[in-house]
Amino acid sequence: MTIVLIGARGSGKSTVARELGRRLGLPVLSTDRLVEERLGASIASHVAGHGWPAFREIERAVVAGLAER
Repeated sequence: MTIVLIGARGSGKSTVARELGRRLGLPVLSTDRLVEERLGASIASHVAGHGWPAFREIERAVVAGLAER
């Protein structure tokens, strides 16, 4: 089973994801954490140096990789 949560920043996606994962016994993945692992840096520092469009390209690639699983 795969559940994908989409929403605005600060809308509670991570909180809901953790609770769903706990109740359903499912792993929880955070695209932000996966992007930061890929970058080897925080999102904030990457955006400061490269801009939002560059971040969004990497974010899209990470999400596409998850969709292929």
